[in-house]
Amino acid sequence: MGPGLEPLSPNRCGPPHVHLGFAHHGLGLAGHRVRGWLWRRSDRVSAARPWALRWPTPWVAPWVGLGVACLYAAFSGWGLPAQRTLLMLALARGLQAMGKQWPATTGLVFIAAVLLSLDPWALFQAGFWLSFGAVALLMLGTAPEAANATRWGVVHRLVREQTLMSLGLAPLTLGLFQQFSVVGWLANLIAVPWVTLVVTPLCLLGLLWSGFWWAAATALDALTTGLAVLAQWPLAVASLAARPTFLWGLALVGMGLAVYRGPAWSRALGLWAIGPFLFWQPARLEEGRFALLAADVGQGQAVLVRTRGHDLLYDTGPRLGPSADAGERIVVPWLRALGASPERVVLSHVDADHSGGLDTVMAAHPQAQLWASIPNDHPLGQRHAFVPCAAGQSWTWDGVQFSFWHPGPDTPIEASTNNRSCALRMEDAQGVVAWLVGDIEARAEAELIRRAGTALQGDWLLVPHHGSRTSSTPAFVAAVAPRWAVVQAGYLNPYRHPRADVLARYRAQGTRVRTTVACGTLTWQSAKPEQMDCWRERAAPIWRHRQREVAED
Repeated sequence: MGPGLEPLSPNRCGPPHVHLGFAHHGLGLAGHRVRGWLWRRSDRVSAARPWALRWPTPWVAPWVGLGVACLYAAFSGWGLPAQRTLLMLALARGLQAMGKQWPATTGLVFIAAVLLSLDPWALFQAGFWLSFGAVALLMLGTAPEAANATRWGVVHRLVREQTLMSLGLAPLTLGLFQQFSVVGWLANLIAVPWVTLVVTPLCLLGLLWSGFWWAAATALDALTTGLAVLAQWPLAVASLAARPTFLWGLALVGMGLAVYRGPAWSRALGLWAIGPFLFWQPARLEEGRFALLAADVGQGQAVLVRTRGHDLLYDTGPRLGPSADAGERIVVPWLRALGASPERVVLSHVDADHSGGLDTVMAAHPQAQLWASIPNDHPLGQRHAFVPCAAGQSWTWDGVQFSFWHPGPDTPIEASTNNRSCALRMEDAQGVVAWLVGDIEARAEAELIRRAGTALQGDWLLVPHHGSRTSSTPAFVAAVAPRWAVVQAGYLNPYRHPRADVLARYRAQGTRVRTTVACGTLTWQSAKPEQMDCWRERAAPIWRHRQREVAED
């Protein structure tokens, strides 16, 4: 869900791998000591065969603990943190049995190599980096625990480790999610002991008696309620736009140096290496120019319009299910990665494939003004204040002219929601024109031709109604005569959008066609109207098959 809607968001209270990883280690340590205590008293069960004398406790307890850890890992879902913990325990026990000792960092690298050999795709999972990054930070930044640590010493160590984890993982979470949880430090101080000492033991005891599961649910509900309060703090989360990969890598190395228990100069060098990551700024558009970014939201629509100093979002993507939408899953994270904060959101019409993410987007960007074509009795109009879009409305941002050309005063009241879509025209200082027309069909296209005349001609067009046969009439295609036609549609969608004969109509006009099915996100700049950036073509690894449609155009 988008920030502001969810009762508890992992990104707002810190990565869940931090909570769960400490739970695994804490439970393992407690279990190890309990098993040792029981084994030393096994002679009371069999006095004739004192097992504890034949197999000493320091030898037996770790192996029994490893078996229990296997059961716990399976019980917890066999996630990456559990796999990493289990393999590290197995390695430690194996080395102990052979009388050998490895440096901790060598063991961590070895376990990472084993996991990647079993599942190479784990390298592309955030959990892999968070789990191993957290352990690496603890190895670099903490000293071995004293055997006679006092109670306050344990508390001091917990506070120090959580501070180290919160700050040390910041470059990693910013790189992966473009977010850093400011309250994560406090959330971990609450969650780690509570999950380790209360929730997890109650869950395991629930295998013996179901009443413990009720107690575990009550304890977990109390925790989530408390963390939800933290998550709602206005400054709970800090966000940064996505950075270039090399700056991210430099920041990770810098953080490693900053937390390393080494000389002061190494820490100073580490902090210096983090600076470019924090203060990097993306290149801004020229005055009088604009850019269009058509997101891959499946069978729906969402386009970001950017000028030098302003952002506008046209449509918010489809609803994906009863409790999920493209706003939560795609649009809000996409805007965050771009560092975009829309000042206006234009909702072309109320169909679910265009308005599904509206609630999430508006909650994440409450400063945005909504312009829309919404019937008076529609629930969206009751939940959100909006300005009805109408022909004749216009404004200028950074030398770029924005104007609505549909619906007009002559548009029939009884027209379908498609034919009342907001049609937005953008023209830069050099006369380069782009059109966003929603789902207008043949009737609205004819109305737009009469109203706009020669002003309808453009360089870039978002193909109406996803390339449906009800739209893109020959007269409309000829009147716009775009250099580029972009189709936002879902892969193998049930409507078979875009239709082949519709695409052929554009190509016969000399228009080059791109679809989000083949390209993913499409980026176009009015300063370079002859070029279109196809993300999937640019970012695809060498082993990925090249889409035929991209190659043809």
